[in-house]
Amino acid sequence: MEAGGSDSDGREFKDAAEMWREQVGEDAADSHKKVDWYRNGVGYWQVVEASMDGVLGGYGHINDADIKGSEAFLKSILSEIYMDGGVNRHLVALDCGAGIGRVTKNLLVRYFNEIDLLEPVSHFLEAARESLAPASPTGTGKNGATNFYCLPLQEFTPEKGRYDVIWIQWCIGHLTDDDLVSFFRRAKCSRLHVVLMKMENERLAGERWKRYSGGGIMRGRGGNGDAEAADRGGGAGDGEAMGNDDVFKREKVHIPSEDE
Repeated sequence: MEAGGSDSDGREFKDAAEMWREQVGEDAADSHKKVDWYRNGVGYWQVVEASMDGVLGGYGHINDADIKGSEAFLKSILSEIYMDGGVNRHLVALDCGAGIGRVTKNLLVRYFNEIDLLEPVSHFLEAARESLAPASPTGTGKNGATNFYCLPLQEFTPEKGRYDVIWIQWCIGHLTDDDLVSFFRRAKCSRLHVVLMKMENERLAGERWKRYSGGGIMRGRGGNGDAEAADRGGGAGDGEAMGNDDVFKREKVHIPSEDE
């Protein structure tokens, strides 16, 4: 039997289906609910300061540790895919939920020739554009940030054949289960060997998920329905404790082909 969940106001739901019925409805007559779901999610961040502390929810001090862990993870994945670790290749990445360009500036520019940033909050994206104006670290031969897309994840389709890595960090919790699965399927078509790097907070104990009034949902390790099938990690992954039965976990996401 599927475990239940709750929201940050303390309301309990017997299962994910009950929560989604309330939040986004079941048919066309409830279409406004899904619009409100996404509007409220973006609205939460539109009043947040475009700073390190702002995008990290008051935890700006974890940036260095996060980048260190993410770099070790990224290097292991690139070494798994390419014998030379990708050093002598022209690599392109998509930074999803890029915010102020924190991950791109501190990590991705050192490994990718081009990085496209996808972010629905306009003042975050503008801050990223200004921060990343100097092309790339001296001597790396990389080109740095290339395109800046002010779009939400559920409305974006990765350009076919463009990306080697799609980096998804602390943003898919804003997607409904259906839109999460849909995005992963669209991303799969981006390139034959595209790798999705997913880093999200997860529930460790008790509940399968938790809904936050500020917008978004934290899914548990068991996943929910179709989202579980699309959200399984394949290959390397790690987790670091956040307290309160939560963890943030890095995973390489494998999306089975139609032949599997």
